[in-house]
Amino acid sequence: MRAGAALGLVLALFSCKGGATTPPCEEVPRIQILMQTSDRANVGENGQSWPTKLVVYQLTGSSKLDQLDAEQLKEEAEKALGDDFTDKRELKAYPASNEKIELELKPKVTHVLVVAEFRETLGTAWYATYTVPSGVKDAQCSAAAKDEEPPMPCVYVDIQGSELTGGGFAPAGFNVAAFETTCASIGAAKKKAKPKAKPKLPDVPDLSTPKTPQTPQGPTAPSAPTKPAAPTLPGR
Repeated sequence: MRAGAALGLVLALFSCKGGATTPPCEEVPRIQILMQTSDRANVGENGQSWPTKLVVYQLTGSSKLDQLDAEQLKEEAEKALGDDFTDKRELKAYPASNEKIELELKPKVTHVLVVAEFRETLGTAWYATYTVPSGVKDAQCSAAAKDEEPPMPCVYVDIQGSELTGGGFAPAGFNVAAFETTCASIGAAKKKAKPKAKPKLPDVPDLSTPKTPQTPQGPTAPSAPTKPAAPTLPGR
């Protein structure tokens, strides 16, 4: 009986001290892509508008974003983006339309690249980039724990004629209200604070009664010199 009671007490103390761990957040971080396409988009030879193929790339870095080539991406995207490439998704933007797409982010993704495959490419107005806030997962996990709507940031894509503009900020004339959504502003993830070291208490002086110093002893008097022995006479 005593052994069983002792075991129960140990288990109760263990559970009170945090023996049960909190399961990790299973929410997949998401962002939303808002595509606004004018009635004149991806114009053909006769002036008519055509649907625009968009390719959304997920990247784990930005090392290739300053040397993009439209033809190379179209032919061999994974080679062009190198080790930063993680995933891609193809979309269609139709003339005179507004469409919202939710995009689930792969682990460790830091940037999103949106590429438009126009019939005619004009300068660099064929792609847009977006930097994923590092705090997206934490913010959405926190909302899920409170049974709230998860905040989602937006990637803006505006197609006018044969040009694509956008990224993390809405271009001039972009009608956000038409999408009936909220674009959340999420900052960087908070760094975990390092535990503060306990301050070292100063040494407390010994306040006990000091010992009475001993009286120094006086100098010892020198001993008297020993008399030399008398010499012994010979024959005795």
